[in-house]
Amino acid sequence: RSVQSARKDAKLQPKDTVAVSVQTDPRVFATLTKHVEEIKHATNALLLEEGTGGTECKVGEHTLAIAVVKR
Repeated sequence: RSVQSARKDAKLQPKDTVAVSVQTDPRVFATLTKHVEEIKHATNALLLEEGTGGTECKVGEHTLAIAVVKR
């Protein structure tokens, strides 16, 4: 949901492909990478990478910053 919210904030269309950048604890990012294909498919992303900045969100007890860039 957080990636979809970031897409909406960026005024992207559903057909637009994106790169998703996530800033979080390394253990949380490692968990995300186990599901990278599912995340990419659900968000129309070409790339999921560690990054800095973006829209902050909470997932359980963890805080993430998510940014999307149109590709």
